[in-house]
Amino acid sequence: MAELTDANITSFVRGLLDEATTEVWTDDQITLYIQMAMVNVVAKYWYLLAPTEATASAVSLVANTESVTIPTGAAKILRVEVAETRKMLRKIEPDELWKYSVFDDGDAKENYLNVWYLPYYYTTTDFPEAIRPLLAIEAAIYAKTQDESVDNGILALQRDFEATATTFLATDSMYEPTVFGDYDLEDSYTYTDPVAWAFRAGKIYLYKLHDEAD
Repeated sequence: MAELTDANITSFVRGLLDEATTEVWTDDQITLYIQMAMVNVVAKYWYLLAPTEATASAVSLVANTESVTIPTGAAKILRVEVAETRKMLRKIEPDELWKYSVFDDGDAKENYLNVWYLPYYYTTTDFPEAIRPLLAIEAAIYAKTQDESVDNGILALQRDFEATATTFLATDSMYEPTVFGDYDLEDSYTYTDPVAWAFRAGKIYLYKLHDEAD
C-alpha cells in the first residue's frame, strides 16, 4: 500500500478542484487550505486521536510556584498525573472551584508531573493515514467556498471519508486504557499535594483540596 504524502494530498486537492496546474488557485493557496484543514480535523477528532497519538512529558514542580509551563509542542492538554504514582489529577470544572485552593508548595523538592498532550501536527504525514484523504477534502471545500461552488460530489466524499476515518480511529483507540483512566477516590487526596489542575494563559495551574483550617 502506497503512503499518502504531502505531494499526493496536494495533487488530490487539485484533482478535486479540476485544476492540475495553477489557474485560479495558487500553490500557496492550496498549501494554506491544507494547513487550515489540518487544524480543523484535529479540532474535530482530537478525542479519537488522543488515545493513540498522546505524548507525555515530565515537568518539574518548582518551590513557591502555583503553575507549570506546558510542554513544547503541546496543542491540547489531555491529562496531568503525579509521575511517581501515576495518580491522575482532576481537571477542575468552574462549579468545582469551591473545593480547591491554589497549590503553592514552599518546599524545594524534586517532584514531577506527567503531562499528557496532543501534539501539533505540522505535515499531513503526521496524521494517521486513514485520516489524510479527509485533509484533502476539507482543503478542497475551503477552496471551493472561495469560489462559492462546493459541489455535491465533494460533500459526498467528505461524508464517506469522515465515516471511514471515525471508524478506523475509534476501533484503533478503544483498547488504550492507560491514557484515560479513572480518577482516584477523592478521599485519597491530601491537602498538601496538588490534586487538580486547570489550563489558562498558556500554563497549567495546580490546586489542592481546600482546607477550612487554613
